[in-house]
Amino acid sequence: MKFKTFRGLVIAGVVVVGAGGLYLATRGGSKKKPQPAPLVSQSPQPSAIPQPTGTPTPSADPAAGPGEPLRFMDEAILNRVAQGIAGDKAKDAVPKQPWKVNLYKDAGQPAVNRLKVDLDSDDKWDEKWTFETPGQREGIKRQVAPADDDKYTVEYRLQGGRWRKPGDEAVAPARPTPTAAPATPVEPSPAPTAALPAGATPLREVDTALLAAAARPIGTDKIKDAIAGHAWKVNLYQDAGSPITNRAKIDLDRDDKWDEKWTFKSDGSIEREVAPADDENYTQRFLKQGNRWVAKP
Repeated sequence: MKFKTFRGLVIAGVVVVGAGGLYLATRGGSKKKPQPAPLVSQSPQPSAIPQPTGTPTPSADPAAGPGEPLRFMDEAILNRVAQGIAGDKAKDAVPKQPWKVNLYKDAGQPAVNRLKVDLDSDDKWDEKWTFETPGQREGIKRQVAPADDDKYTVEYRLQGGRWRKPGDEAVAPARPTPTAAPATPVEPSPAPTAALPAGATPLREVDTALLAAAARPIGTDKIKDAIAGHAWKVNLYQDAGSPITNRAKIDLDRDDKWDEKWTFKSDGSIEREVAPADDENYTQRFLKQGNRWVAKP
């Protein structure tokens, strides 16, 4: 082999070896991937999601708790009382009913301060009501003769929109007994909501305001925007022959379209018709029962 050829081969070998070393140096000298550093120990996961503890949120339904809700008759009587009477006595003050009520305003009293109810119109008084504050709803004492014999052995007080017997106001609604958390993870239960029956909704601010306005004499056949200063508008109506407000309309967004129509019936019930599309097409109906609206089928 010629010396020049031999020298060329040696130089080529040196170049190849150098390039290989440079490649390995840039690759870290190893084809294995670097191992990650050990993870810091984490806290152990709980075996179960803890359940909520403490006192449950009270029901938002004002009718909850001890006592009995107002009857339709009670609402009709209270609405009539709010209208007042001209003299010291009004016989059969809510006519054309299966029951009869007489209202009394004793000497020196500014408003009706007592009344009597004959539930079956047999000329025997089944109930006597006495107003703690004449003309006002709260604190009314109601005495009942269960045997329809004018012997009043049962007594109630109107408190918080319910008829309560003595001691009822001190009785708190029953609370559920707390139970141990389950052994396996579960989703926590949602917060309790108002205990309302299916198809029922609580009264809204506009409802309570309207009921209060309708309980006062309006002195005419119509009042426009009877509860001013709100985002909604209410008109009250007292048609000819009616001693009290017997109709109302609500425009919830003041767009001059009536969203709701109310009818105060002679039996004391209140029906609410709703136009969900704000088009005065009333396709939903509700009845007021106590302090809630119940959908009509």
